[in-house]
Amino acid sequence: MSKDILPTGSTARTYLLTALRNHCLNLLRNRTIQERLQGLYLLDSQISDSADDIEDRTLNVRRILDTELDDTSRHVLTQRYAQQLSYAEIAKKEGISETAVYKRIRKALDSLKEKLTKKEYGQD
Repeated sequence: MSKDILPTGSTARTYLLTALRNHCLNLLRNRTIQERLQGLYLLDSQISDSADDIEDRTLNVRRILDTELDDTSRHVLTQRYAQQLSYAEIAKKEGISETAVYKRIRKALDSLKEKLTKKEYGQD
């Protein structure tokens, strides 16, 4: 039996059971979405908004970009976020595919996140 399709022997009982099942699935799906949103809200509320904290974090990001990321990662990230070039434009400039650009950016962001997390929690 498919997920949201009425069974072939559509008696009142099977119709009601299917409707109930679909309703329960929708409730569970919505609950999951609400839990994810609450988690994001909690993460957002944990971030402090003071100007000094933002400036410190910006300086940390800049220092890690300049000293701890390899040249390729730094170059691609700079093109994407500082120069605001699209993946296609970066790919054309670098002579690589858009997929390769995506992978390099993803790898650089993961590395940056890892280094920032270690620094923030004193695991340097």
